[in-house]
Amino acid sequence: MEIIIDNEEEMRNFGKKIASETKERIILLEGDLGSGKTTFAKGFCEYFGIRDVTSPTFVIMKKYEIKNENFDYLYHIDCYRAETDLQEIGIKEILDNNNGIVIIEWPEKINQKIKWKRIKLEIIPEGRRVTVL
Repeated sequence: MEIIIDNEEEMRNFGKKIASETKERIILLEGDLGSGKTTFAKGFCEYFGIRDVTSPTFVIMKKYEIKNENFDYLYHIDCYRAETDLQEIGIKEILDNNNGIVIIEWPEKINQKIKWKRIKLEIIPEGRRVTVL
């Protein structure tokens, strides 16, 4: 699926839509700075009742408790500043534990092979192009 998104509201709404439809537990967000990864994550989190979402760039990970029949937690991980394989935050345990949904920004920056739903965001003249792989 490929769509064009014109503004932040559309990106948040797209995040909500993916959250409502996805069967995957791990969402990988790829794209340049400013392409909309955190805005998408905000919409995704809003679907689960999480408000006031900010980028975890400097803290690497934020963990939110959610009320959902399938999951107890939502993990929002930003690997942009990651200089290791994220062992110190327990990335392997987070990815292996089925009680949480995981959104990872900048997954290409870590040396983990993760194969789940990938969403690629690109800045183009018409706005943002979003490709769900």
